[in-house]
Amino acid sequence: MSNKTILTGFSELDIIMLGGLKPGELTVVAGRPGIGKTAFCWSMARNIKQSGKKACIVATQDGCLIKGNPFGIDTYNYHTLLPFDEMVKSLKNEKCDVLFFTALHPASSKEAEDIYGKLKALAAEECIAVVVEAVVGKSVENLKPPRPNAGHIKYFKAVEKHVDTIMLIYRDSYCDATADDAKFEVVVAKSRAGKCGTVMLKYGVEEILMNVGIPQIKE
Repeated sequence: MSNKTILTGFSELDIIMLGGLKPGELTVVAGRPGIGKTAFCWSMARNIKQSGKKACIVATQDGCLIKGNPFGIDTYNYHTLLPFDEMVKSLKNEKCDVLFFTALHPASSKEAEDIYGKLKALAAEECIAVVVEAVVGKSVENLKPPRPNAGHIKYFKAVEKHVDTIMLIYRDSYCDATADDAKFEVVVAKSRAGKCGTVMLKYGVEEILMNVGIPQIKE
């Protein structure tokens, strides 16, 4: 794989990240459940695909690893009982530029340490960018407004140890029914090679990804 950075397709975000996602690095996209993490990851994957790079998405579904191809994005479904090491090993030969994991949910700090450590190693060994979703703890909802910081991510010590870039997802409408539901905030809270900052994006409600209700996010 190339050592060049990989544009996310969101110009302001790419500027903050000094060119986008970087081969060999692990990025976390964190937020509360249902706030838009998966939509954001799918939108980045589609942008990357349209730029001529190869993006792959791994999601938890019933069944074994199954390869699909919606919008030209290679997808892999794995059963939660499939050993993590076996799943990672099976992906090493796919030669993608960016590998997204949209449904990894560590059940303990020990498991989080294992997962993030192995994903960081995968990124370094294969010289690819790896992006993984993470959940922000419910305690953030006690804040006014409930805007998270990196310390709210579940098993933050493991994240801090292994992750190169942290992006936090926030929408006012998540907890305020009167807010504009299209506005979407991405906060780069940590970046080893770039800088921190906030980007405002929006849902493209006229276009639905995968035909399962995941809206594409646009600038």
